[in-house]
Amino acid sequence: MVNDIRDLAIKFFSEQFQDPQTVENERGLQLELGLMFRSRGFDVRFEVSCALPSHVRQTKRQKRNIDLLVTDGTMHLAIELKVPLSGRVPETMYDFFADVAFVEAVVDSGMADEGLCILLTSDQHFWSGRETDGIYGPLRVPGCPLQGEYEKPTGELKTTVFVSREYYLSWSNLGNRHLLSDTGKFVVVGVENDISNI
Repeated sequence: MVNDIRDLAIKFFSEQFQDPQTVENERGLQLELGLMFRSRGFDVRFEVSCALPSHVRQTKRQKRNIDLLVTDGTMHLAIELKVPLSGRVPETMYDFFADVAFVEAVVDSGMADEGLCILLTSDQHFWSGRETDGIYGPLRVPGCPLQGEYEKPTGELKTTVFVSREYYLSWSNLGNRHLLSDTGKFVVVGVENDISNI
């Protein structure tokens, strides 16, 4: 059942869990999470290729691969991961919001029943800082929804991502202390099927 897969993924971050290796990047987290799921009997596919259209209000090119697709044989959960450990704060926020928009498209297409977008970091600038408007709001201000259009915050090429559904984000302390070399936090966005799009 997809609830079991989703709950196990969140438990992996929130509790001390079977001595995973310390991760230094997104790929390392992908492998540790995949190994955990496989050890519990789930089928795991990495970097699953898919070509889906982006929302009409989005100008950023849509991703082409799902980081992890986990299934129990009947239900499928798409998982996108971000592990920023060395700066690029507003750019990674933007990329994380693009992941949410991508997982919405994956779920709406029927490739997955639900999805998770998980950001894991030890960089406090993701959850606190002076800037609280625009792209910073959903990750730094409790009660500020993630929804709508977000413009790329840096660089000359200004693209946008569009998040269709409304999400309220809440940071949690990392309970699985072995995952990062420093104390960290994580945030999870759960994407469910929007029956109004069917």
